Order: sequence, then C-alpha cells, then structure tokens
Amino acid sequence: MKIAIFHDYFRVMGGAEKLVLIMAKNLNADIVTSEINPEILKDEEFKDINIIPLGKLSKFSHLLPNICMKRFSKCDFSNKYKLFIFSGNFSIYAAEKHKPNIWYCHTPLRGLYDLKNEK
Repeated sequence: MKIAIFHDYFRVMGGAEKLVLIMAKNLNADIVTSEINPEILKDEEFKDINIIPLGKLSKFSHLLPNICMKRFSKCDFSNKYKLFIFSGNFSIYAAEKHKPNIWYCHTPLRGLYDLKNEK
C-alpha cells in the first residue's frame, strides 16, 4: 500500500521532523511538505526518502501559516496514494481531498495554550 505523510514544513530538524522521517522510512512512505530547507537533510539514513515540496522556502516566516494552508489546500495526491498521514497543524488543510487519513498531532500550537505573556 502506497502511503503519503503530509508534514507542515522542514525548516529546522526538530523532534517532529525526525519522527516524520523515521515514519516514512519504516512505512516506505513519501513525504509531502509545504517547503523544505535542504540544509537540514544531511543525514545519510534518510537519503532514500522521497520528499515532495509544494513550494520554495519562504523568506517571510511570519506568513508561514497562511502559506502552508494555501499550499496544502490546493494540492491533490488523492490518486497516487492509498493512505494519508497528516503531521502538524497546517497539513490538515489537505485532508478533505485525501482519504482515508490519520492525523498525528504532536502538540497543539503553543499560541492556543501558552499564557506566559498574560498578566
């Protein structure tokens, strides 16, 4: 069964990115992402994973949520894969077109629950 993992973006190599790469390797899945910084994928262990960027690396990080939502809502890989795994908060904008699907929620956006700046 051909599987696609949709992940928000690969700008830095954090825990979510490592987990997605490990899932892709073990499930023999392709990764679809809104954008990728090729500098972070130097690890030989992940060189055989097919990563499909939906666009170029944006210079406007403050617009990244809107860019991701737009790119994912417009993409369509529904005829290429049999199962879709969504990772992150913005990749789910592609979920309506891509079924059956699973959402792997790493953690909700910090802005939804972080009250550090509240007085």
